[in-house]
Amino acid sequence: TEYLKAHLTGLKRAMKFLYSRMPQGSTIPVGPTTYDDFTHPPLYSYYAGVWLTTLKAYEAIGKAIGDESIVKQAQQQFATSQKEALEVVEWTFLCLRL
Repeated sequence: TEYLKAHLTGLKRAMKFLYSRMPQGSTIPVGPTTYDDFTHPPLYSYYAGVWLTTLKAYEAIGKAIGDESIVKQAQQQFATSQKEALEVVEWTFLCLRL
């Protein structure tokens, strides 16, 4: 936990950056990618999955260091982003079937 605490400032800065990359009306951050060809404008299924995983990791870090505000933020954002992420992934699979 000492390692996590030592890097907490950088981690919070990285999460703030990811939040800044959310397009208006979206709950998933975006950036350049080459991981899939089918977009659910402006999102990619890759981002959707990685974002949910990132939030679960952030929650685990919060629990490990005893920071309830991180745990709560990660849980709330996961609940908010999960529906949109699943829609993006489903849309991508539908495109692959066409």
